[in-house]
Amino acid sequence: MHNRSRWVVAAALVMLLVVAGCTHSACSFDACPDVPPTRAGRVSGMAPSGAVRWSTSIADLVSRSPTVSNGYVVLDGCHSTHLVQVATGAVTTPDDLAGVLGVVAGQVVGFPKDGQDDAMLVGEPIAGGSGGFSWSESPDDRDARARYRSSAVLTTTSVLGVLGRTLAVWTPRGGQWERTDVQLPVRSQAGERLLVLYADHVVVPGDDGSVLGVDLAGRRVLWRTLAPRLDAPTSQHVELDGSTVSVVTGFHSTDAPAVTGGEGIDYVGWRLDARTGRPVGSPSATVPQHPRGDEILATVRDPASGWIVTQRLEHTPRGGCF
Repeated sequence: MHNRSRWVVAAALVMLLVVAGCTHSACSFDACPDVPPTRAGRVSGMAPSGAVRWSTSIADLVSRSPTVSNGYVVLDGCHSTHLVQVATGAVTTPDDLAGVLGVVAGQVVGFPKDGQDDAMLVGEPIAGGSGGFSWSESPDDRDARARYRSSAVLTTTSVLGVLGRTLAVWTPRGGQWERTDVQLPVRSQAGERLLVLYADHVVVPGDDGSVLGVDLAGRRVLWRTLAPRLDAPTSQHVELDGSTVSVVTGFHSTDAPAVTGGEGIDYVGWRLDARTGRPVGSPSATVPQHPRGDEILATVRDPASGWIVTQRLEHTPRGGCF
């Protein structure tokens, strides 16, 4: 009877593995397993005419949606970040960068890999070779560096992020990178990227709950709109919807009716005209929307050229089988 019980348990375990698709030959619990050529994903490009012009393969796994940056699609693979040129399908894989933001003026811009150095920002030519740059601040301030990296974005011409109360803008000119600064009345919200409305107009989520519109060409703050409540916020998330900024701000709960979002936090949703900062509609109670981690876009469109790029890479495993 004892042997029979052990046999039943073993059979049940085998059946469970089969149902899950996990066999000795087909299952790996490695968080980032190697991808054999037979399982490499395909990436294809469709011209505005609707014709598929190129297709290439990438032997990697993706864990987030691809983004478009100045004629390139950024694919975050678990092994490396891959840059795919929208019009040709040419693939470049930067060697020494992590957290790649994108491409500007022929430079791949991102952050150094862990343990390499404390640079705020690193760039290397997308074609390889010399001509890269890095930017460090002294004295070292890990919080300032982390906030800068979490806010940094690329426009068509520059790289910018908030360092303390300074919007630092790096622009390549004549083979060199020049820095210009715009002074801000507040720091940016930690963990929130700036919103690019135009190449010379960005929106900054402030850490005090306000939202700012900044003119990069004129190096000045065009407008600043305060949050619907004056108490200190616990969080703030901003998104750009055309020419409107959608804001969700969290506050510690009060006795005020109809705004409780649970867990001691009130969430207020409000909207602004991105050009002027004027409120659009009235603030209202809301619940923050968290995108599902398994929702990875298969298709992205380059707004400048009209090309559509489709990726068919398998997802990074989450403790299951690959």
